Amino acid sequence: RPVFLGQGLTDEMVPAPLALKLAAELAANRQPVTFRTYPTGHIETMRAALPESLSFVRNLVQP
Repeated sequence: RPVFLGQGLTDEMVPAPLALKLAAELAANRQPVTFRTYPTGHIETMRAALPESLSFVRNLVQP
């Protein structure tokens, strides 16, 4: 199943290098992954990622 990962570049709770490593591991295992970064911290990333994550889900559920 496709995965969307939105990562804040100033996130101190989940450092960006860890999210990048996860995205790379998913891709290496042929897991479809969409990885996006935002110039935000941990909480702000949810709002920043909303347009792209909604579009991602919309594309999954609409043929």
